[in-house]
Amino acid sequence: MTAVVRGRMTVWRRPLVAGATVLSVGCFCAGSLALAQNNEAGGLFAQIDFSAGLIGRTGNAASEDVTARAGLSFGLNSTTRNQVFRIRGGADLELDRNGVDLVRPNASLAYLLSSRTADLSFDTAYSEIELDNNTVDQIEVDDEVIANIGRRTSASASVRLVTGKDALFGTDTLLSWSRRDYADTINPNLFASTTTRAETTLRFDVTPTARLRLTASQVLRDDEDTLRTDRTTTQFGVGADTQIDPVWSLSADLSTVKIETIRDPLVPGPRVTTSADGLDGAFQLARALENGNLTFGLRREFAVTGGRTVLDVGRSMTLRNGNLAASLGVVRFENGETSPVASLSLNRQLTPTSVLNASLQRTATVNADDQDTLRTRLTLGYDQQINEASRWNINLGFADTDVQGGTGDNQRIDLGVGYSHALTKDWDLSAGLNQRLIYQDGVRGTSITTLSLNVERRFLFRP
Repeated sequence: MTAVVRGRMTVWRRPLVAGATVLSVGCFCAGSLALAQNNEAGGLFAQIDFSAGLIGRTGNAASEDVTARAGLSFGLNSTTRNQVFRIRGGADLELDRNGVDLVRPNASLAYLLSSRTADLSFDTAYSEIELDNNTVDQIEVDDEVIANIGRRTSASASVRLVTGKDALFGTDTLLSWSRRDYADTINPNLFASTTTRAETTLRFDVTPTARLRLTASQVLRDDEDTLRTDRTTTQFGVGADTQIDPVWSLSADLSTVKIETIRDPLVPGPRVTTSADGLDGAFQLARALENGNLTFGLRREFAVTGGRTVLDVGRSMTLRNGNLAASLGVVRFENGETSPVASLSLNRQLTPTSVLNASLQRTATVNADDQDTLRTRLTLGYDQQINEASRWNINLGFADTDVQGGTGDNQRIDLGVGYSHALTKDWDLSAGLNQRLIYQDGVRGTSITTLSLNVERRFLFRP
């Protein structure tokens, strides 16, 4: 990254990574990264991003059309000895055959007040995203895997208070609210949902090597589905962490769980209330190695479908020019069925000019129809610098939902190639080609091809 100083304004030129899986010209995620990187210097820091370009789509789920977009985003970051304040926002202006529209508005605000003994933080965010333009790691609901039309709106707010940071007794309290809504979609499993959460943890440092935790939480979820589902999950638990010796450590948790669900009946009548009680438990044994850690875990997770048990082993280490963290295990559902689960996070600089990134998550969850589901998310990325001004990359995204004992086994594959070039010290050009394939219950369905061409300029300012 190079900089050109003009008076009090500093213009930075950075090579754009034209990841074809991210085709919105008003991309603000990169701005968030820049703010985080420059936060270490402290003080006041501002950023403005401008972008413009063309996007063309074709396929059996999209009319052949070319869209012109212009994006503007901003960020402001202020850091002092005991306070951090961040505000970010942006939107795209889109022009197509139907006219001009403002799309993908987003805004977020975060504040942290810190002292030697306590931390108080506040976060709030709002965003909109088209479901035909989201990446695999942006999927929030399983049915978004096969969604081709529609828009998701998300809003959230949270307050967190941590006390007793340097004391033998401390607390950690979190209050949060979030809402997710959908528009212009025909999928009945994509419905509005509001979640309110309150949780607190009391920490007792019994000895220099042992800690005791008492936890309590309650989650209220209001779904605007066909049956107007209201669900309350209440948990009370106890946990402990101990350092057995210089290399071995142990962590254990046990909690009671009560899930109460209220729904409209299938036939006219009063609302129906059901209740389920169970136990959550977790046990993890960890060994510190010369390079990284080795963990052995056993978890018992309770849900409306019953209990499921997960047994896994994990390994983390520092590689030459990179990092690796992985785990492999098996999950057993209430009905006795078993399936492998796994996770992977890999970042490796292969050569001085190339980087490989990989991420995998295969977990057990419960879908919108209260069915046990195996969820798989895989992303692969390779970035290669050609010269000082140019680079190219290739990205693969794979999402899979596998409903246990039922229908709804869906997959999505995103494959993209991108190229970026620094036109001048101030302007960058990027191009991307993306192919999306969707399969429903093993049958190939949607196919969409997207081509993008963008120019972008970034301004960074520190008074």
